[in-house]
Amino acid sequence: MQGSRAEAELPPADWAADLLSFTDRLIASPDLQTVADEAVQASVALHRADFGKLKLIDPVSGRLRIVGQHGFSPDFISALETVSDCCCGRAVRRREPVIIVDIERDEGFAEYRAIAARAGFRAVQSTPLIDRSGELLGVVSTHFREPHVFSHCQMQAIAHYARYAAEMVARCRREQAARESAERQSLVNEELRHRVRNLLTVIEAIAWETARANPPEDFTDIFSGRLRALYRAQNLLMDFGVAGCDIRTLLREQLMLPESDPRVTCKGPALMLSAADSLDIGLLFYELGTNARKYGALSVARGRVAVEWSLPEGAEGMAMQLRWRESGGPAAEVPVRQGFGSKLIRRISRGNAQLRFEATGLTCDLTIPLRGANNG
Repeated sequence: MQGSRAEAELPPADWAADLLSFTDRLIASPDLQTVADEAVQASVALHRADFGKLKLIDPVSGRLRIVGQHGFSPDFISALETVSDCCCGRAVRRREPVIIVDIERDEGFAEYRAIAARAGFRAVQSTPLIDRSGELLGVVSTHFREPHVFSHCQMQAIAHYARYAAEMVARCRREQAARESAERQSLVNEELRHRVRNLLTVIEAIAWETARANPPEDFTDIFSGRLRALYRAQNLLMDFGVAGCDIRTLLREQLMLPESDPRVTCKGPALMLSAADSLDIGLLFYELGTNARKYGALSVARGRVAVEWSLPEGAEGMAMQLRWRESGGPAAEVPVRQGFGSKLIRRISRGNAQLRFEATGLTCDLTIPLRGANNG
């Protein structure tokens, strides 16, 4: 071709030896970035090119992203990211190599000629990276300062190398996915161990308090009820995952009433409680609900319970203001002794609670320090 740079093509034995050496280094690459860098350097060497780059398809966005390059000024990397619908884009769409001998004569490259001129190249080839499963992973390109005719030998060499590079990219991504999966599993296991320790501590405390405050003949029923309350809270945590537990759902589960039951209303911002807070507050709702069913508003058809919570701004640390207010039921009577529910209220509020036993029913106002919560 008139004006083309003479091609210094390697004899077959030489390029085969180079290809074997490049492939050995590629296989020994410990991570994706090293694979990308080795693939670019080897591609440039195989073609005796002036520039090279490797783009991978981002698994999330689906866009081509430069992960390795040779010869380009860092100033042009961001500009080259935008050149996606020319040689690289064609190779990806067609799933086959694309050659542009002279970008000044290629109509499809017209939009990007100014960028190419600033970057310093006139010819380019792009070969897609396709692994053995047929997945398209990206594209490797080589560039020349002058118009360039790519020989069959050069394209054959890059085709062989691209297959190896695709396998190494796929291997690195599998290994990274395996590491991330192992890390996630480790976090889940640690969270599970933490929750089990907390749960056992709570069970021991419940057993001791229940045995101390109740006659032996009542122990089984009372203790079983509290264990079931713990189970419901723990079951919700399993459903919601590490994000925590939704306070509205927790309230309904612990009161064991359908959401449509008009006797109970709740009002407050969306709030996800941490695992530890969910167990404590779940037990609190169970104890208040049990008391309301036995002696308070929920013991009669006309009784009502209103539960409200808020997260006051400017409060020191994360704390929730909670109000439990009964109405329409029997008059609330001051208990003759302090039971498990009263001790639980004092413990989780750290003494910052007010109980009013009124003719209209029980009203309980608490400030509960939270060990972790998300609201929105």
